[in-house]
Amino acid sequence: MKISVIVPFHKKISSLKTSCNSINNQIIPNDFMIEIVIGNDSKYSDRYIKNYLSQFISKKIKILVIKNKNKKSAGNARNAAMNICTGEYIAFLDSDDAWEPIKLLMQAKYIYRNFDFITCGYRLNNEGTILSPPKKLNKSHNLFFDWNPVGTSTVVISKKILKDNKFSDLVFCQDILFWSDLFFDQKIKYISINLPLVKYSTSGRTSKAKLINIIKFYYIAARKSGLTRFLSTLSLSNYILRGIFNKFFKRNTSKFLQNKNSFNFLRLIRFLILIRNYFFQSVLFDFNYGVKTFFRKKFNGTKYTSLHKGSIHYVASSTDLIKNSLGISLDICNLLKWPHDQLQFVDLGSGQGKTMCVVAIFFNQLYKYNPILGVEFSKELTDIAKKNLVKLIPTNNFNIETKDVLSAIENFKEKIFIFYIYNSFKGKYFEEVCSHIAKFNKVLIIYLEPVESNILIKYGFKLVYSHKSALSFKNREFNIYINS
Repeated sequence: MKISVIVPFHKKISSLKTSCNSINNQIIPNDFMIEIVIGNDSKYSDRYIKNYLSQFISKKIKILVIKNKNKKSAGNARNAAMNICTGEYIAFLDSDDAWEPIKLLMQAKYIYRNFDFITCGYRLNNEGTILSPPKKLNKSHNLFFDWNPVGTSTVVISKKILKDNKFSDLVFCQDILFWSDLFFDQKIKYISINLPLVKYSTSGRTSKAKLINIIKFYYIAARKSGLTRFLSTLSLSNYILRGIFNKFFKRNTSKFLQNKNSFNFLRLIRFLILIRNYFFQSVLFDFNYGVKTFFRKKFNGTKYTSLHKGSIHYVASSTDLIKNSLGISLDICNLLKWPHDQLQFVDLGSGQGKTMCVVAIFFNQLYKYNPILGVEFSKELTDIAKKNLVKLIPTNNFNIETKDVLSAIENFKEKIFIFYIYNSFKGKYFEEVCSHIAKFNKVLIIYLEPVESNILIKYGFKLVYSHKSALSFKNREFNIYINS
């Protein structure tokens, strides 16, 4: 399966490097291949751009560059690129945006299932603000009234639905008109992935444009799509309200709540949100499943505290973060076709067993062939974890070793490991752990509250997905890494 990535290029070649690097860093299934097709709307020659990109793009990725010979516009630049692309599927990426490394991999899940139009969420660059895609699209005019926007750089479409449709040369909003034209007279199999897999630039031409100009072209696009004057005006009102909500309310509220120096009322809101999360993600979980994981535990072990200065605390992870991180991780394993019978889940610093309990309840494929493993230094916490787990799964489906992490890892035999780490050790000791983990052939690491991500990068692990808290709660963040 070949995917052609259409990139219209107008001005800054440094931005083009960033966007194309994000294509180069894509993790894709073995039966997929990528070609980059640049629609050249710039002062640079096609040969210069191709030679420039060839310096850092893998030789496995074909690079095509074609000059836009029509009126300069992002739409015409995309049309020129689409005319020469050879992939069965077409992905779009603006030259000032960037993809997360698993963007195409996660969309491949639906390419295999023959979806025609696949979108995902996106994050405003350098901000916590996340915009989600429309859940459903089945009529062309829905696009103009949907509260959730379709980000151009999120889209992958089947080439077969293109027919004779082309982007218009409108300065703005040519993308929504194009999507509308595609949906107008054909049945399209649409799916959206509610993950922010694109970093959207807030310094591009659209973001810097005057509001009156964007409103003007949005109305023109609505009229060109076939909407009446009344419906076009109505859709424009929806667009303005959506823009106010996203730009002024959603973004600014997020910024205020992230600011720990905000006045007392906003700090109170942050505190109440934390309490709410703790209740729904921890207390209710224990109540529903008859386990005891949410109480914070403190212990002192002479050997352990010699490695970690001060007292050690156990704090349970949030249920939704465990489920989300494991769900994404298993999708990665499945799409990379890692054999299920070789998967070994290991919770490093398993505490009272909250993560292992979530695995037991929601992810039985992780103990279908191999028992889930926990490693915990404290015998007190290990005993509590075992009492929790026996309520959920048979004892032959799990094992918890009461020892330090390094000693446990040294005795592991080669498998495909999924390591779950909730910031339970730091510094030199964490570096030793990482150096041992890096010796295994295939490893996926879920790292909650990833304060020492640089150590994993140092030992050859690739950051493939990063979940950020909209309110900058460190314990609401996780990273996923692989070394294969």
